Amino acid sequence: MKEEEARLEAEVAELLKKVEDVDQEEDLRYGKGKKSDELPKELAFRESRLKKIREAKTALETEANLKAEKKPEKNDGDGTPPDKAQRNFTDPDSHIMLASGSKHFIQAYNAQAAVDSTNQVISSSRGYE
Repeated sequence: MKEEEARLEAEVAELLKKVEDVDQEEDLRYGKGKKSDELPKELAFRESRLKKIREAKTALETEANLKAEKKPEKNDGDGTPPDKAQRNFTDPDSHIMLASGSKHFIQAYNAQAAVDSTNQVISSSRGYE
């Protein structure tokens, strides 16, 4: 039993030494505290951006298909969005609109409000079309 204990202690010490050597090598190669399977920041950013773009593209395609189904008589194409179609990543409910009294565009809402004086209620809706 003493021999087995000594043998196992030696194996554990050897394995710990190998792990330490690999850890030091990875620290030199990838930076201290980083794993070898982590993506570099610039690649991770680009991948997340690509994912957002694909999500926006899917949403635009879905909108175009719904619009084509709603108004088949005005259907100009096959339900694909126009090349210049855009979508805001952080607030898809807002749209690019011409600023009032100027010649530039802003990301904004087209809010509509109506007052029901009988019930003293203000109702509002956003109109986009």
